[in-house]
Amino acid sequence: MRKYFHKFRSYWIEDFSFNTLLLILLNLLFVFPTLLEENILPSQSILYVMLFLFFIGIWSSVKTTWIFIASFLFGAQVILHLLVIQYPLHYSLHTIDKISSVLNTLAFIYINIQCLFRDDKYNYYRIVGAINVYLLFALLGAFLLDLIQHTFGSSIQGPVTLQGNTSDFISYIYFSLTSLTTVGFGDFLPANTATRSLSVFLSAVGMLFPAVVIARLVSANSKK
Repeated sequence: MRKYFHKFRSYWIEDFSFNTLLLILLNLLFVFPTLLEENILPSQSILYVMLFLFFIGIWSSVKTTWIFIASFLFGAQVILHLLVIQYPLHYSLHTIDKISSVLNTLAFIYINIQCLFRDDKYNYYRIVGAINVYLLFALLGAFLLDLIQHTFGSSIQGPVTLQGNTSDFISYIYFSLTSLTTVGFGDFLPANTATRSLSVFLSAVGMLFPAVVIARLVSANSKK
């Protein structure tokens, strides 16, 4: 068993694993919402993919401290999901579960940034890794919208009525992506100050991250 765990960890700390993570994120952010909307996939399937992402974070960590942090956050997330299923009307459990999702995503973003700059080696895979971090900010935005909706009773307003369940992820990720990419179609609007602040934050990240991080990696790779 230890041999298989070693192989699994070895894979996720190598640069080429960024390609696999990109494939997972592209499916999670662009394909899964369509499949969920058409009822081709069960609503809970997206939760399992997210848990798998957080599980990957444990093995992607390059520092022992973050292995323990990622392991703790992942374990807490699994336990909270099980408790939420058992006690679906418990408001506090839902709140802590949503906060846990935000913390897990933040940890995963930080771990991936560590992987990008763990040494002076720059290549195509590191550029893909930077794109992964960019997409993870969209996922973070979706989780924060879910938390805002749960806490304040409103987050975004538009042509779709939020149901208070996993199906809302479709609207959250759409608004998060349009804010991050600064597209802003205008069909969904912030419903309160918290969402407006989040939208501005995502827009700032969407403009600065490619200009600073991705551009630096591309420039470093082109000089080789």
